[in-house]
Amino acid sequence: MTTTQSGPATDRPGNATDLRAKRARGSKKEFPPPARGKVSDELMYHLVGQGLNGQEIVDTLLSDYGIEFTRAGVSKWKLAHNMPTRVRSENRRNLVPWRVLVEHQQDRLLKFLLTEANLRDRKEIGTAHRYRHQAVLEQLENEGTVVYYDQDNGFHRVQPRPGIDEDFIYDPRIADDGSRITDPELWQ
Repeated sequence: MTTTQSGPATDRPGNATDLRAKRARGSKKEFPPPARGKVSDELMYHLVGQGLNGQEIVDTLLSDYGIEFTRAGVSKWKLAHNMPTRVRSENRRNLVPWRVLVEHQQDRLLKFLLTEANLRDRKEIGTAHRYRHQAVLEQLENEGTVVYYDQDNGFHRVQPRPGIDEDFIYDPRIADDGSRITDPELWQ
C-alpha cells in the first residue's frame, strides 16, 4: 500500500510565503483561513476595531473572506472577549436611560423614543414608524408632557419639570433641584 504526499509546504497555495507575497503586492490584509465555522481572533479583533456592527462583520466575513458566520456568533465572540455586544448611540442613551423591563418593551412611548433616537442618528425610518412617531410627538406637544418610566408602572406621560426636562423625557439622571444623580441605582 502506498501513500501519496503532497510536495513541500511551499508548493501549496495559501502558505505563509504566498501570503507574504500578496501583502507585498499591496492587497488588503490577509488572514490565515480558519477551520470550518471558526474565525480567528486576529480577524475578529481587526473587524471589531474598524467599528463594524454585527451585521457588517457578518457581511464582510462572507464577501471578503468567504466565511459564513452569524450575528449571534459575533455577539458570542464579543462576550467571550469582554467586549460590549451592542454599541448604543449617544442619542439612544440620552433618550432611553432606563433599564426597560421585557414587559414594557412594546410600549408605544418607548418605540417613539427609539424612533426619535434613530432620526437623530440620521437612520432610515419606515413609513409606519414615522406615522406612529408623528402621532406621539403631536400628543406630547399638545399636552405639554414628557415621557416618564418606572419599572412598576411602565411608560406614561407626565408634566416636565421647568428648566430640567427640556427633551422628550422626564430625566431620571437629574434631581428635582437640578443636581446630577451619579448613582444609576437611584434612577433605574
